[in-house]
Amino acid sequence: MNNTNKKFFSYPQFLIEWFLNKLFYRAVDYGFLRLSAVFLSLLTNKVNHTKAGKKILCIGSLASLDDINAIIVKSNVHQYLYLPRFYFGYVLRKYVDIAEINADNYHINSTCREGRGKVYADINKIFPVLKKVLGFDAVMSSNFGYIEQQEFVAVARKHGIPVIILYKEGLGNKRILTSIIAKSYTNRKAQCDLFLCYNESIKKALLKYGVKGLEKNNIVVTGPPRMDLYVDAENSDNNKQITLFSFIAEDKFSYIVDDTDTLRMIKEKNVSFHEAVIRFAIENPEYKVVIKTKKSKRDISYVTDIAGNYMGSGALPANLFITNTGDAMNYIIQSHRVLGANSTVLIEALLARKRVISLDFSVFFDDSSWNLFEGYEQLLKYISSYDDLVKVVKFDTSVHEREEKGLNLLLQQYIYSADGAASVRVESAISDLLS
Repeated sequence: MNNTNKKFFSYPQFLIEWFLNKLFYRAVDYGFLRLSAVFLSLLTNKVNHTKAGKKILCIGSLASLDDINAIIVKSNVHQYLYLPRFYFGYVLRKYVDIAEINADNYHINSTCREGRGKVYADINKIFPVLKKVLGFDAVMSSNFGYIEQQEFVAVARKHGIPVIILYKEGLGNKRILTSIIAKSYTNRKAQCDLFLCYNESIKKALLKYGVKGLEKNNIVVTGPPRMDLYVDAENSDNNKQITLFSFIAEDKFSYIVDDTDTLRMIKEKNVSFHEAVIRFAIENPEYKVVIKTKKSKRDISYVTDIAGNYMGSGALPANLFITNTGDAMNYIIQSHRVLGANSTVLIEALLARKRVISLDFSVFFDDSSWNLFEGYEQLLKYISSYDDLVKVVKFDTSVHEREEKGLNLLLQQYIYSADGAASVRVESAISDLLS
């Protein structure tokens, strides 16, 4: 595929990146903004090298590269460059106390208005140089709420450069999705010319609550490109590997749980779930047990802290691997059982025809609206204890009669189509915009 995440894989190259970062920061600090743009161009990575099509500068999250990589494999019409948006966050922090702002209040927080104006002015000096050196035709991000990108995309549009949002959020229960948008998105602005989303539910919810900048004519439903890769993937189904896609409870439930005691109990249950997986590794050394976290230090520390507290002075078992690296698809394909809760990666596991195990949080709720898989519960196995985990992993081989029918309906609802053509739809929409 590509080596975007391994750009600086040798020590000398690491030093080059470190040095360029320092130069960029100093140039911003001392107001040499056009020079800082030159350093940014040197820090920008070419994700693919096709010379056809348009050149698109991606400033979304690192996780958004999963979709970009799939687009390259399955379609590969345009060239993609990647520059982390956090560089623009450095400019933002120069003038604004980011402790006071977030995605939901960025455009209405009056105390930061003057500072945001200064950020815009600085970016307006950086942008033309960056555009001239890199020669990009459009800017793409994976969300419209990131505070680091707000002035950058505003400046891009001022200079006539289209902005595309390949929205990587929103694969959720319809009721939760609607609640989140109604509760949090009221004051957000989608500063974009094209908004690409994964399913019709996302489109309808965003339009229903009038998110600024979004209209019927600039939203296109495509499905998630990264899931295209499962269409041709070879499924190894290793009977001796299980993978838990770790999660931090408050990240998944704080939007729908207002009661602090309930949220505390959910957090405790989640820790118990992780401990059960660690115990399984200890008591079943013949299994390879992987706990895969998101890429952030916060997420990997969450699991290592749980493991450290559980093991005490003892060492982790040799068959337990805690990691925040590697491709989620590879872990799914190689596993016999895939574990998690309320995560889109579990949809990917179902698409790969894996048996999916989820922690059962239903005891904390009056209905099933908490569950990403509401209405499709028969597709998963829900567990509440260590004994449940052992039973499902080692002894359960049952297949539900409604599984295939239910799976097809779920995939249609969440990923629009399992035809493996989401990448083609994305690039077709981009081509239409840039033609």
